[in-house]
Amino acid sequence: MENGHRVKAHVNLEAIASNFRYARSLTSGRRIMAVVKANAYGHGAVQVARRLEKEGVDMFGVATLGEAISLRDRGVTTPVLILTPPTPEEYRDIISRGFSLMVYDLDNVNEINMIAKCMGQVARVHLKVDTGMGRFGCTPEEAPSIARHIHQMEWVDLEGVATHFPRSDEGPVGFTLHQVKVFRQVISEMVELGVGFRLVHAANSGAILSRVSQSPCNMVRPGLMLYGYAPSRVLFDPNLRPAMEVVTRVIQVKRIKKGTPVGYGHTFHAPEDGYLAVLPIGYADGYPRALSNRGYVWIAGHVLKISGRVCMDSSMVFAPEDVPIKPGDEAVVMGVRDGFRYLADDMAEATGSIPYEVTCSFTSRVPRFFTERPHSPKQPLSETE
Repeated sequence: MENGHRVKAHVNLEAIASNFRYARSLTSGRRIMAVVKANAYGHGAVQVARRLEKEGVDMFGVATLGEAISLRDRGVTTPVLILTPPTPEEYRDIISRGFSLMVYDLDNVNEINMIAKCMGQVARVHLKVDTGMGRFGCTPEEAPSIARHIHQMEWVDLEGVATHFPRSDEGPVGFTLHQVKVFRQVISEMVELGVGFRLVHAANSGAILSRVSQSPCNMVRPGLMLYGYAPSRVLFDPNLRPAMEVVTRVIQVKRIKKGTPVGYGHTFHAPEDGYLAVLPIGYADGYPRALSNRGYVWIAGHVLKISGRVCMDSSMVFAPEDVPIKPGDEAVVMGVRDGFRYLADDMAEATGSIPYEVTCSFTSRVPRFFTERPHSPKQPLSETE
């Protein structure tokens, strides 16, 4: 391919902006923390953040200090919350750079307060309450007293209180509604204790799309939906615009006879005389090996199937004799064309995965190219080259 790029990912920033506006429309004017961790789920965190700043995003959520620094060093000025509890060695950098961080017990809050006092700079924290995720966070019973303890500290500002919904992708199920009830009670107890905080947040993409009650929250945390996908088929929403497509080009075409074995393990044999097209994309690019003999590709107006095992750096496609394909033809492995829609959710369903993993998996060997061209779900995500 031109410029030495064998595989390219096109990311439509206008699609992401459209999804952001849709999230805003569903959440009654609440503040929005756009989750851009993992390089914006593989879409390009800096470019996505810059675009969402134009939309008036209130905060960004990242997983690590390194991700936060990357945004700030590239001109992103919106407040950033590090969602995953950092290590004590990172506290000083987080405080000095003005990032917010999650806390979960008195020991780590006391250490943060001590470091912040030595630095002469207030640390901003969000208390994570575990209402059923079973991961980070304090218990609902502990939360009010921890919040009061923070409220009394001179060098720690309790900026927010948060929880997380592990089953919101199933819709408004009973467990999620129970979490809402528990979290609401926790917030009520904190208020009764005179604890002040500015932000309360819980709703992820699943909760937003399933219209789970967001009381008492004043901020939501859309992640996957910003990139055009619901977290499950149950919550499919035609208003979401997938923002990434992945394309390559045919690098070799050769005639093969019926019965010719193809690829490692000879898991595919040509069903008839035809052609074998070789594509320079493999699992080292992030194209799932689990799509061996399962994935679909659009080439020159035809929908064809991956034939044989996906290799580290290449994949093969069989075409019947009446399908004219040639070296240099564009091959869309994830995207939209006439009569073809094969996106991260389709790939995830075929491989027993989730769309989060599919978009995050495309490696740095696949450069991202950005556009802001409006599009509909039936049109290509970007201009073809």
